Amino acid sequence: EYNCKTFLEFGSGRSTIFFLKNLNNFSEFISINPNTEIIFTDIVREKYQSLNIKKNCKIISTDTKISNISSKNAINFNYPFSNKYDLIYIDGPSKKMNGSDLIYNILTGSIQSKIFFFDGRHDMVNEVVKILKRNNILYNLNNSVLLNYTVIKTK
Repeated sequence: EYNCKTFLEFGSGRSTIFFLKNLNNFSEFISINPNTEIIFTDIVREKYQSLNIKKNCKIISTDTKISNISSKNAINFNYPFSNKYDLIYIDGPSKKMNGSDLIYNILTGSIQSKIFFFDGRHDMVNEVVKILKRNNILYNLNNSVLLNYTVIKTK
């Protein structure tokens, strides 16, 4: 619907395989997981390879550290992200690391997106909204309490 070409997913799992099977128009797809969840990353990577889907896809495990932003701990992924994606899907990390599931790389503005799709992660949604408001960035927010997701589209 939104002609997203570049796609970044935090949290590798069933949704990764769903997207790879069903999205055809992307030019870059990155699914990233912390090394602490490498078992899940390896399972997804093996499933992807078994499907023999020929798409520009990277399924990555990387080191992370806890960094502080606005007096809150956040997970900082050690990866050379692009600075802009058409869609960022946040479905991870699946467990809070050191009490946080906030993603430092997004909250610092070092990676940005036209569309953010959150699977749960209400603390992360609240922080992104604060940043958008603080920077006078117009956005639309839609959510489903029943399905536990939120979509933020920047203008």
